[in-house]
This record gives sequence, C-alpha cells and structure tokens, in this order.
Amino acid sequence: FCQQGHLLDPASVEGAPLDASLWDTLDTTGARSMAFAGGNPDESLYAILQFLATAPADWMLPIVWNCHGAATLETVSLLDGVVDAFVPDFKYGSDQCGRRLSGISDYPATAQAAITEMLAQRVPVIVRVLVLPGHRICCHLPVLQRLASLRGTCLISVRGQYCPDYRITSADGTLARRPTWDEVEVVRATARQLGLVVIE
Repeated sequence: FCQQGHLLDPASVEGAPLDASLWDTLDTTGARSMAFAGGNPDESLYAILQFLATAPADWMLPIVWNCHGAATLETVSLLDGVVDAFVPDFKYGSDQCGRRLSGISDYPATAQAAITEMLAQRVPVIVRVLVLPGHRICCHLPVLQRLASLRGTCLISVRGQYCPDYRITSADGTLARRPTWDEVEVVRATARQLGLVVIE
C-alpha cells in the first residue's frame, strides 16, 4: 500500500551509498528529524547501524524508525538507545487478511509484540492505521482493541490515503476503491471510544 511505490525500484531512484561519507553531504537545513523508511528499514538494519555509528559528534537530530510493524523482537531490541521515535504500521487485525494481502503469517501477534517492545523503550511510538475499505470489522477494530490493551501510551494516526495501485482489480472487491471519509472517521471515533490518543 506504499504511496511512493516507484521508490521501491532502486534503478529509478537517485541516491548515494549509506556510508560515512554521506554525513558530509547531508543538508539538514530545516530538518526536525532523520527518518529511516523504505519499503521497510528493518531489512537494512545492519547498514543503518553502521552508518549511525559514524555520525558526527555534534549530531543532534532525533532518529525516527518508520516501519511496517512486523519487526522481530531482536530487531527492535537492537534499536534500543538508537531510535528516538518509532512510527510503525499496524495493518491487519486478521491473520487471514495479513496472509492474503501481504503474504505474512501471524501478523497481528507479531506487530503487537513489536509495538510492545517499542513502548518498553520509553520513546514516542506513533502507530499508523491505514483504513482499508471494507476491513473495519476484520482488521481495524481488532487492531484498535489490541493497541488499547497495551501498557504504555502510543499515539494513533488513522490514515485515509489508501489508494488502489496498478495490481488491484475489480476481483479485489472493496480494495478496488479508496476509503470514504465516513469510513475513516468511524475508525477514528472507535479509537477514541477505546481510550486511545488519536492524532491528525
């Protein structure tokens, strides 16, 4: 559901290798943080940690880990003391939807465990819930219930920008359309009813 799917093709993106020389060329004018996104940055954890180890002594910007939420506990624990904020997705509340739409097994429990570990690090955690048309009962409600059960406070960002990509066809049912304003607002209202802190 990436809104910048073209960035997933390395041949289409101009960039520089992630090594110590990059610090000399970074323009951080006006920047409030350095975010690692993707795809998903977990797969590049080793390279990112090596890169951060070479940061200038006067580096002050907070580090943000922007990820899909299906991290291993080992990955999250390696980021303890490195990351200043986590921004994970919590995509599915249904294992069946996770398998069918993303080819991942046991997504709900995996994402909940990862977010629990993130919260244990006592840094801000902003969980994104992307509203998928027709998935309020199977996914959004269970996700919000899981988040409401966690110890620690995470912020919830309910996102309405799902847009069918070129692989979606009418055979995908409701996923062939964008979510309505009402669908997004119902998820936000449900989150608030469960005592979660919703941010815009």
